Amino acid sequence: MKSNEESLQKIFSVIEFIGEKEKALSIQEISIELELSTATVYRILTGLKELGYVGQLPNKQYYLTYKLYEISSDIINRDGAIDRLAPIMNYFSRYYSCEVGLTAFDTSSIIHVITVGESIDFGPVVPLPGHTSPVHCTAAGKLFLAQMERETLENWVATACVVPYTRHTIIDREKLLQEVEKTRRQGYGVAVGEYRDMLASVAFPIHENGRHITGTFNLNFSVEEFSKRMSEEFVCEVRESIKRFGL
Repeated sequence: MKSNEESLQKIFSVIEFIGEKEKALSIQEISIELELSTATVYRILTGLKELGYVGQLPNKQYYLTYKLYEISSDIINRDGAIDRLAPIMNYFSRYYSCEVGLTAFDTSSIIHVITVGESIDFGPVVPLPGHTSPVHCTAAGKLFLAQMERETLENWVATACVVPYTRHTIIDREKLLQEVEKTRRQGYGVAVGEYRDMLASVAFPIHENGRHITGTFNLNFSVEEFSKRMSEEFVCEVRESIKRFGL
């Protein structure tokens, strides 16, 4: 039993590692990072390739296929949530001329579920379904941190890898704590140029049974457009609309 569990852990560690990267990877790269033998990595990738979960480029590098995304999409939409939310998201996108995203929380990152609306150049990476973003420098991530108990939050901030993605990323841990407390008080998250220089986002919570925050409803703008749009009136208007749609 233990052998089977260890094998599964190795398989999923390979899948997760490839999924976190923004490029195809070689057996050697995966082997070094995960501290697995090249023979073990080769065996895992061969099996995943036969099942259609990974593909292989001519240069022998491997990448995840859309088969995994199809499975995750089926899971996410098993109760029809995406079918119900997509028209609402399109309404917000057209009304505010912005990109609208839906994210869920993982243990240490934000998972992008679906994005609709305006095509805005936010830099080299466009979030696709299943992709993850860091917690400390995103509007959605700040909401995730804001629901933690104070002691848990302090421990997270003290031990987290707080990477400066841009010159605006908050990497001072005391300032990050203050930013999360501000998010908690106001009930929504804001990030301006912290993850991508030209990206500004405001994230509103989606509650499960009216209490626990399970994800966020995000409005993404260019920094310039956000500076024109953002105001208390705007926040109140969006909140009322979200409430009206029953989110």
